[in-house]
Amino acid sequence: MSSPAPVLRPWRRLAFTFEPESCSEYDVVEAIGSDRWCDLLRQVVELRGPKCEFCADDEEVALYRLWSYDDARGIRTLVDVELLCTMCAVARTPENAPGKLTPALGFHVLGHYCRINDIGAQDVFDDIDYAFAELELRNTIEWISDLGFFGRDHE
Repeated sequence: MSSPAPVLRPWRRLAFTFEPESCSEYDVVEAIGSDRWCDLLRQVVELRGPKCEFCADDEEVALYRLWSYDDARGIRTLVDVELLCTMCAVARTPENAPGKLTPALGFHVLGHYCRINDIGAQDVFDDIDYAFAELELRNTIEWISDLGFFGRDHE
């Protein structure tokens, strides 16, 4: 009997994402609770290993939130978390930059993004254009944040 096919998740490619303005004050850790967030981090590290899920860097990793956006209803739902190193987290969402995102750090992050996704410079610019177009649309919506599975008690 053959093994079941792996579940394909379309967001597995490292992509630029920008948080809509109406979501910038929402604190997931505060909403879930810091103790529960730390437990979640520990569980994810146990299940997936203590490495970045994109580049396999074993530097300190942190949980990054993955949201699904229902533009028609104005609801974003927390659908998953992933373990990211600092470089991948900054590449995913530049707001994650420790301190100020300097040109030198930005150049380093873009190089990292190209290596992780095996793409060239023009593809990066296309990805950035897409991310900003998506952000422009999403900034016209007053979002409701739904914690999905992560907001429910699982004791």
